[in-house]
Amino acid sequence: MFRLRTEYAYCRETGVPVYSLLQHLSTLLGILALAVSYLKWLKTLPHVVVVERRENDGWRYLLFVSTAMSSLVTVTPFVYRLSFTANGFFAMQSFLFRLALSATTMFVLLMTIAAYLIGRARDAGSSL
Repeated sequence: MFRLRTEYAYCRETGVPVYSLLQHLSTLLGILALAVSYLKWLKTLPHVVVVERRENDGWRYLLFVSTAMSSLVTVTPFVYRLSFTANGFFAMQSFLFRLALSATTMFVLLMTIAAYLIGRARDAGSSL
């Protein structure tokens, strides 16, 4: 019988149970499934010929990825200092939870600022 609480690895002399590995693996697979679904959806969109010059969407993806990476890089040192005051497996779990929460919050904040600035720039350009 396979037990989910069986320790598969050790972090600072404390065992890490199998259920934790499965939890993180399912999160990564969920993200991958969303990405694949999005890419398939993009391919099914109708190709409409537009008379006006169409804007390239590459900058949007670059903005999205760079904002996500900036969020991770910005919050990781702070989260690391907060999380590793404890020892062992609890410290790693605390780190991952706080990193996910803090990086998401920072990402939403940065994307809101970017949307505001892009909107202002477009309004200024259209009023000329």
